[in-house]
Amino acid sequence: MSGLEVSGLTGVRGPFAVGPIDLEVPPGEAVALIGPSGAGKTTLLRLLAGFLAARTGTIRIDDRDRTASAPEERSTGYVPQGLGLFPHRSVKSNVAYPLELRGGPNRSGEVDEILARWGLSEHADAMPDRLSGGEQQRVAMARALAAHPRLLLWDEPLGPLDLVTRDQLLGTIRRALTEERVPMVLVTHDPETAFSLADRILLLDRGRSLFSGTAPEFGRHPPNGFAARFAGYLNILDTGTVRRLAEGGPSFWVGGPVPEGGVCFDPSALRLAEPGDGGVAATVRRRRYSPLGLLLTVEVVGVELLLRLPPSAEEKGAPTVGTSVRIVVAPERIHRISDAGTEVAV
Repeated sequence: MSGLEVSGLTGVRGPFAVGPIDLEVPPGEAVALIGPSGAGKTTLLRLLAGFLAARTGTIRIDDRDRTASAPEERSTGYVPQGLGLFPHRSVKSNVAYPLELRGGPNRSGEVDEILARWGLSEHADAMPDRLSGGEQQRVAMARALAAHPRLLLWDEPLGPLDLVTRDQLLGTIRRALTEERVPMVLVTHDPETAFSLADRILLLDRGRSLFSGTAPEFGRHPPNGFAARFAGYLNILDTGTVRRLAEGGPSFWVGGPVPEGGVCFDPSALRLAEPGDGGVAATVRRRRYSPLGLLLTVEVVGVELLLRLPPSAEEKGAPTVGTSVRIVVAPERIHRISDAGTEVAV
């Protein structure tokens, strides 16, 4: 197929092994590599770029086997952590660099068009250290796409940018991928970047693939505690904790046998009981506000859980710290996971 096709890929970086990895990224789509530190994300990116040699498996880019090709022969645009901009070159010179490597006639006009497309014309003669973080990201993206690569690889895109700049750049990058018809593989620790930019998510842990699927599938069925945290679940409980809750009242846990590994669920899976609901006794321990509403930390049989009330709850007399309440859980909103990891304090 056109785009990127990876089959049975394995590789080694020092004592660390990655794979086997199977991956397909059609033109114009993006895959986010996520996982805990040391999972093998950057190692896999370097295998795709050719900076590390594959031990087994194949890497095909636009139907051409590039497994043994040198990095410069793979037609990839690689953006490392820190962006890798040349500090001694101007913005225009940075963007022109991949075109210079291709040789040929003067390409100043082509570079000017690229700068205009990325809103960088007024910064053409500026040095990178004179730019804002968002502008530096635009330069990195413009340079990576200047030579029309057949694969874009990006390690930690966007970085520590403010939310407005990040949102603008996510839209710009998404449009660029679609217009250029280039597949992208990105490494990120940021859920917003992964879910907003990527069509699919590949979860790695200790060099192995634990999940490969769309972002909605990942959100609905996180395989373990790390995935659940990444997907935004704030209640992540191991098996022992679930047993304690089950013993606290049959009306709380009605999801069948207590699962091995643990469970995760969103605060919206819990609600305050209405008269006649029954529910389980709880005590409000903490309150805090978020853009999505009022978050209450409630304690049930020694276990703290997070419950979300709508923004209007405060006007209607939301319970205060120390108040005794009764809560009800929606069992269909509870997701079983294979390994909860360290219990999350909520």
